[in-house]
Amino acid sequence: LDCEDAIKENINFGDRIYEEAKILDRYESASRITESIKLQHKKYDLLRVLFWLNTLKIKKNCNPSFHNIVYFYKYNNATLTEKAKQAVFSRLLEDLKQKYGNKIMLIPIAGDNNLASVNLLMKNYNITHLPTILIDEKVKITEIENVEEFDKYLK
Repeated sequence: LDCEDAIKENINFGDRIYEEAKILDRYESASRITESIKLQHKKYDLLRVLFWLNTLKIKKNCNPSFHNIVYFYKYNNATLTEKAKQAVFSRLLEDLKQKYGNKIMLIPIAGDNNLASVNLLMKNYNITHLPTILIDEKVKITEIENVEEFDKYLK
């Protein structure tokens, strides 16, 4: 595929994953988390990994103008403090996506679901703490207070 088509199709793929995962989030918020919901969550994490790997291939072959922002977070047994911090991170990342649109590929992935592919990627990028935001596979952020702090990494 030519680069323009590859980028367009990958963005569409990411958008579909996002829209379907929003439905799962509503189920998670509305009821007790069951084993079936946990399994569905793992499925979406694997789809997000595939999306991330696609963006890496596109970045290698096409020199696109977008940035990858991978958000590794704790899904299982998060403390109240961890949940609060992750809620702040999530809101900031949503604001960032609104601000930059398709210039960023926002990829949230649960880092504690014991998925081999996720574990390998976290090891490869030395992600040892949750939550962590990884920007363009180089910059790791574990503390952030406002969306403007991201600007210096997205130029």
